[in-house]
Amino acid sequence: MNGQISSHHVMAIIIDKGFRRKVLVKNAGYNGKPPGYGFAGGHANQGEDLIKALMREVSGETDLKIEILDKVCKIEKISEKTGLLYTQHVWLAVALNNGNKTKTVVEHGIQQTLGWDWYGLDEWPMPYYKSHRKVFEDSRVEDLIFYHKSKAASSI
Repeated sequence: MNGQISSHHVMAIIIDKGFRRKVLVKNAGYNGKPPGYGFAGGHANQGEDLIKALMREVSGETDLKIEILDKVCKIEKISEKTGLLYTQHVWLAVALNNGNKTKTVVEHGIQQTLGWDWYGLDEWPMPYYKSHRKVFEDSRVEDLIFYHKSKAASSI
């Protein structure tokens, strides 16, 4: 089973229409994961279209409607515990509405999120998920934001 895909996860780096702030969701901590701030997203169901899964997860956690701007990256890791492949798909998106900042998510009887808020592009409230910040900093996210901000300004 080594290297076999066990799960696909989707994640959205959501920015505001002014391209100045990003959404971070406050996770309550679950499945051994400690509480912390990270991007909206979650598990794609078997056979589910990844974009549909992303929209479902973002809406479920934030009530935000989003427009996807770009694919940021795809990260593949083999679990040291199981030997199975874990695939994370990350997109850059812009929020189209105000959502619900006090939205909480309860799955399997466990509260998983504690709402969300806007933060500056360089702000990372503690505790944050280091893997999420690493994606933001190591990928070309700031370049993509600048590109889409310039593109939006030129279409006005």
